[in-house]
Formats: sequence, C-alpha cells, structure tokens
Amino acid sequence: MLITSPYLPTTPKGDRTAINTQIQFDSNYYAPLVRISYGEDETYTTTNTGGSIALPSDWDTVNAIEVNGQILTPAIDPENPQSNEFLYNPYTKTIQISQTGGSIKVLGSREQIKISPPLLLPPYPDLFTKLPLSGAIALSESFEQHPTAQFEFEVTGISKSSLQNIFKPGTEIDLYGIPLRINSLSLTELPRAIYPDSRIKVSASLGGRWENYLDQTCFLRSDGKNSTPTDQPFQDPECAVNYSATNDPNRNTTIARLLSKLGINYIGPNLAPVQIPQDTPRDATVNPAQLLGDRLRLANCFVRYSNAQGIQAVPINSTRVWTYQESDILGEVETSYEAIAKTSKTRLGAMSSTTPSGNADYNPTIDLVNFPSTITSVPTPILKAEGAIALGFEYPNIEVSVDFTETNAKEQERTQGQTPRYVRKELKRDTRTEGDKTADAPLEGVSEIKTMSLCFDIGGQTKSRSYVTEENGTKIQVIDETWGFAYTADSIYNDATGNLSGDPSIWQCLRRTTTDYYYDYNTGYLLYVITSGYNTVRYKQENPQTPETLELDPSDDEYSLYDFFRIPVTGRTSYYLKLFPEYVASEGLFELIKVCNRDGTSSLTPLLNPDYAPPYYVESERTEMVAFASRKNIEDGQPDFIVGEESRYQISRQVIPPEYKEKTTGFENGYPIVERGDLLTPQKILEHHIEFKAQDQQIASAVEKVWTEEITGELTLATKRNPLYAKEEPAQDTKQTDTNDQQQYRYLVQSAGYTVNDPVNGSESVPLAKTWDEALVYLRCKLAIENWRNGFTESLQIGGNLQIRSGDRFNYWCNGEYRQRVVLSVQTQLNILGVVDGVPRITYATSLTLGSWVNPPITYSKIALPKEPKAPTANLSVFNVVSETLGSVLDWATIRSRRNF
Repeated sequence: MLITSPYLPTTPKGDRTAINTQIQFDSNYYAPLVRISYGEDETYTTTNTGGSIALPSDWDTVNAIEVNGQILTPAIDPENPQSNEFLYNPYTKTIQISQTGGSIKVLGSREQIKISPPLLLPPYPDLFTKLPLSGAIALSESFEQHPTAQFEFEVTGISKSSLQNIFKPGTEIDLYGIPLRINSLSLTELPRAIYPDSRIKVSASLGGRWENYLDQTCFLRSDGKNSTPTDQPFQDPECAVNYSATNDPNRNTTIARLLSKLGINYIGPNLAPVQIPQDTPRDATVNPAQLLGDRLRLANCFVRYSNAQGIQAVPINSTRVWTYQESDILGEVETSYEAIAKTSKTRLGAMSSTTPSGNADYNPTIDLVNFPSTITSVPTPILKAEGAIALGFEYPNIEVSVDFTETNAKEQERTQGQTPRYVRKELKRDTRTEGDKTADAPLEGVSEIKTMSLCFDIGGQTKSRSYVTEENGTKIQVIDETWGFAYTADSIYNDATGNLSGDPSIWQCLRRTTTDYYYDYNTGYLLYVITSGYNTVRYKQENPQTPETLELDPSDDEYSLYDFFRIPVTGRTSYYLKLFPEYVASEGLFELIKVCNRDGTSSLTPLLNPDYAPPYYVESERTEMVAFASRKNIEDGQPDFIVGEESRYQISRQVIPPEYKEKTTGFENGYPIVERGDLLTPQKILEHHIEFKAQDQQIASAVEKVWTEEITGELTLATKRNPLYAKEEPAQDTKQTDTNDQQQYRYLVQSAGYTVNDPVNGSESVPLAKTWDEALVYLRCKLAIENWRNGFTESLQIGGNLQIRSGDRFNYWCNGEYRQRVVLSVQTQLNILGVVDGVPRITYATSLTLGSWVNPPITYSKIALPKEPKAPTANLSVFNVVSETLGSVLDWATIRSRRNF
C-alpha cells in the first residue's frame, strides 16, 4: 500500500512500539511515496471462528489483522468496536472481530525478555564512538518550546584544549534528529595522582539551534538594505496607502521567505501571507518568530523546533500516533487533574459498582487488606473506554472580532487619488398635467344649453390639457385632450317649450391623441415619434340662427351630414441621422484621470462615460399626419364631402464643408507638411423642403410646396435623451466597500455547556482571518491545544524512544482502560556506561508528560446586524458603438390618405 505524508520515513518502521500511524488525507503535502509497515515481528494464522479468538499465551502485541484480504485496525473505543476494527485483550490474549468465516492473519509480535532500562542499539553518533567517555546525557523537549540538553560525563585521554575546541559554546550538534547548540561549557580536570588516565569532567548546557537564529531580525522587504534607494519612481502622496500587491515581494511576503533570510528552513503548510504597507521603508526589520506565532492556529497547526531540517508547522490532526501496552510502561502513572468545566459542576451522587456501560468499576467482594485463607487469582481487568475529561479551557459564549465583512459585492479600494465612477441613476418616471386640469368639467356658469353658439365647431369654447410622461427628465409620452360641446339642434330641442334646452352633461372629449417617443437604445437619440387617437368631426355645420336639423327629417340623406362622428388620427415622424462631418473618433468617450498604482506611483487612465454617443445631426426627416373622412355628395355631379386634415412634411440636408487656406509648416522625408490655414468660405447647409397641408374640402385640391434654402453656420445636434448615469466622485476614506449586497454579523462562539443565550463572557480576536471558515479553524485549533496542556496531565516512563516528539499522540492501555493522550514534553536520559569490546554500552529511558487528546466541538451563532436597504443597480457593460448613420426615414403611410384617396 502506497500513501503520501511528509511525516513518515522513506523506509519501513521496524520499531515494534510504532503500532500504527495516522495519516490525514485532507490535503496533499507532496511528500515522497512511502511504504507502510505494521511493525510486526511475525504473523500468526488461525481459523476465524467468530467472537472471541484465543492467541498463543506468549503473544504480546497485535498491530493489525488481515481477514479475507481486508486489513483491520485496533479499536478506538473498546466498548464499541467498528466493523473494520478488531479488539485485542492483552490480559486474556484474545482478539474479537465482527467478521466470521475463513482464516485470519494476526500481525504482531511475541513476548520478549525486556531489559529495563533497555539498551540503545546502534548506529551511534560520533560523539559516542570517537570519544572515550562515560556519563549521562539528558535530552528534553516540550510542546512548542525549543529543545534543551545537558551533558554530564567524564572523558579520558583527551586534552583540555581539545575538549574546549570540540565543545566550545556556539557549536551546533544534531543528536538523534534534535537540533542543539552548546550554550555553556564547564571542564573539571581531575588530579593525575588519583586519575592517572588524564580524566576530565565535562558539563555542558545546550539549547535549541533555532532559538539562537530566531533572536535575530531581518529586513521585511525583499530589497531591504540600510542604504536609501536612488532609482525609485516618484511616489505620489495621494497614493500612499496600505495596500499590498500579491506578486510584489516588497508588498507581500511569506513566513518561509522571512525565515530563509535567517538561515532557517520552513517545513509545513502555507501560512497566511505577511502584508507589507505601501510606505514601508527599505530598512524596516521584523522578527519572523512573532509573525509565525500569529499564523499557526489559523493554519490549524502548532510549531515544532525539534526538527533538524528546519522549523516545522505541524497540523494538529497529522501527528504520529504511538500505541503502548501496559507492560511497556515502566513504573507508576501519575495524574494531575485540575480542570473544572461548566459541564463538570455537578453534585456527587450515590456511587455505583458499575460504570454507565455496565462494566464493574470495582469488586467489593475482594478483600485486599486481610490475607485470604486460599489462593485467589489476580482479577483480570475488563476492557473499557476512558470516561470524559473536563475541559481546562472553554469558550463561555465569547464574541469573536474579525476584520472581514461577509458580502457578495466586490470591494473597491478607495484612496485620495482613486478614480471616480459612473453609477446608473435611479429610474424616476413622472407624469405631469399641462393646460386646464379641469378640462373634463363643463364650462363654468353653463347650466343649460339654449343656443347653438356653444357647439365647438360653430365657435363654442373648448378646454385642452396634456399628460406629459418623462423618465429622468426625458419625454417619452404625451396624451393631448380637447373637451367641448358637440351637438345638433335637433338633439337638444324641447318639444314642450319649442326652444333649445340641452343638458351640460353632453360635454365630451372631442379629440384625444397619444404620442410616443422612441429613442435609440445604445446612443439615446430620438428616432421615431408615433401618434394615434381620434377626432370628432361632421361634414356640415349648422346655421346658428336657423339650424338645419330642425327642418329636416332624420330619414333625409342631408340630415346625416350634420351628425358628429369620430375618425382615427394617425401620425408618424422619423429621423435619419448622420455623424457630424468633422467628427473625431472617441472624442468625449472618456476623460483622463489620475489613478494610484500598486507601487505608490500614479498614472493617467481613461474613465469611460457610459452615456457617451457620437454627435449626429438630422440629415433627413419625414412627418405625416392623417385624420380625415369622405363620403359621396348627395347632389349628383358635385365633389365628395371631405372632412378632417392631412399634412406631410419632409426635409433633407446637404452639408457643404468649409474651405481653408493651406500653409506649409515644414518638410518631412522630402514631403511638405501642410496644415489648415485661414477660413475662406464657411460651412453651408442646403435644406430641401417638401410640404403639404390641408383641411376639409381643401384636401382634394391642395398642392405640395417645394423649396430650397441655404443656411450658413453650424449643424444642430439631434434630439437626445437625458443621461442615464451620474458621475460619482470617490470617497476620502482609506477603504470603502460597495455595500449593494453587504451583510455584517456578530459572531458568538460557545464550547460544551454554553449556549448563545448565555451572557457574552470574553472575546477573541482573529485579525488575520479572511473568512468565517478561517476564523473557525483558528478557534477550534486554539481550543484543542489549550485543552491539551491545561487542566489535566499525566506523567509516566517508558523504555527509551528517541523518535517521539511533543505534539505526537500517545495511546496506551492501563488497568483495562484505553487512554488517548498527546505528548506535552519528552525527556530521554541516556546513561553511557562505557565501552565493551569496542562497542558503547548505553541504556536509555524516556519520561513523558501527557495531556488529554481532545478536539472539543464548538457551536457558533452568526447574528445578522440590521442594514439599510439598498436599491438594486444594473450590471453595467459599456460598448462604444459608432455607426456612420442612425435611424431611417419611414415610407409614407399606406393608410387612406390623399395619395391613395
């Protein structure tokens, strides 16, 4: 089986104490491929009978079990083994698995005669083989502390000056992978009268090698030096901000890069980058150790200084796991328990002889004080999981301070020299009434219609009003209304009195038209105006003094000529636009503004105007209005009756460009350079007009007017809608966020026993977190590590193990309990007994201080803070579309008009 991990050796581990190794697959550390060894000395094959399977009585450890090609690992919880785990009872020499049938292969080792303390096997460092010495060496290492060592030995046959040179302070030594440096040396020369072999006592105190390197500072910038640069570009004072460019080593650096300046290699995952403020001087210095400590928990790591290859950041769930049997522990196990968590604050109840799982905690029938009368066998421990250990560090509903804001909008860096921007105006549609707002009300003072003079087409008074609709000040629709009296004498004649007597309620809307304005989507120029509606007309008007309808019978053909009726009104105006003759491409499309660069300099950049449109003039325009009706004349040989109106108008423009003198200003490559001189003739515009306009009976006989006129001067810009965008100047603060979709939160975090409803008790700042997920990694990592080293510790001794390091997991069996711990400190004592047959004889034992291995869960609440509602904005894309022409002149209408009447 091949896996990857930077924390495993490239050769199989042969030490039988390394029962298993835990690997984290959450990320790829790009380590070389390694091979797993289960540390077995031999294998034992037996039939799988299911349930409890007995092993040979001399069997010691079981590292793994293979069942039908599947590898089973030791159970984490002895009281609840999983299907892919096995449970080994070292007290009864039995194993328990859930699979049945087939054969099983047990990978482990048998009991061996153990020497306490055990002998240290070769290879040995040169210190032990090339110097005739005897004595003791103590190697110590604590969690997130630099290693230390103490040498106390005697050397024979070596001169004092040689020993001074070998062990001079400052000398760096690697002992079993631990980087050390001699801090002080003490030599005692024993009298030759007593010790004729020139014996010298050596006492040396050693500290961690990296500790001395980390006492130094280094330049923060990659180009750091004590001299002032002379080739720097101008730094714009308006652009001096705390901004870091990702790829600029003078604005952004890493912990690995800073440590390398001190001669230290960094090992571990990528840590949060170090931002360098814009105005940081070249000679600015920094202590990498402080920056390293600020970023470890954010990467879910702790630091290890006991690696000879460099300073190592170790993820808390990617350490080595050591598993020891009870027989491997030398002497007693001491426990110090001081943690008082909220969940442990309970009253002591009645004690039971069984644990909650039902296993016996003690046996009151066994008398351990008085000697029994018969031989009693030693009780066999019952395998069980260890009970919960209270937390020594808690989050009692703390508030977490962060420097980020959860938002979907893009953050925009704002400085004193930052560019303005265009924002779309809020759409405002307004409708106003022009004219007589009470046009729909009859004339004031008219209570009865007694004469024909009030009829609108005989001279009666009318009222008019218009409804004008605008969007951001641009006219998009106009509704025109004309109100008045329209009646015949017969319709208001009172037979009883023989007089005219009409009700004012016959006041009505005589004419109503709706005019819509259509603008080009990209440029905003007006291209079309469309009018539709109706008008009230009649073919003949009555005589006010002798109304004809009173003399005619309604069945007469002439009677219908005096009846009012409505006719449709249709009108259209279209424009054909053309670019100004001397239009300069992109003129007015943008303005040059100063912006700040990442290096503190400034430059000019264009700011696009989304409302920009090139200048167009109306080259051709066509307008028509048709609103008439006709019928056959009741008298033979007479022209048809026509009522209403019809009009057409067309104009086209021809531009005659101005003429200038030419003057020669020089020569280039033999050719003259000609520039425009004085004006000779100004620009002229020839306008060709065609117009037709007539009403009623004149429609049939009116003629078109055609004329041309010449105008001197400038062209008039075509009608254009008002701007849709407004220019917004930048804020003067150092940083501002576009808050279209911004939501700010208050973050509360609790460990076990606390809820969000508890009073806030404390705070924690995570300034380097960029997201809430990163902040959670920091909080969980800190909670785990603080509970490793606070509130609960155990001390024990095992046979010498020079590979175990602080931060490693250490699991062991004791009195039937499976205990999971983490190593807080390691001290290995090497006793150099001397040399026998040319080979050093060295015994060693390792003392461990352990903490409880916990990864406590946390809960959190994100409390949304109220925010002001924001109006939605458009997703803006600006396109500069420049066409030579715009719009078109519509063909004459195909509706019924004089042209096809």
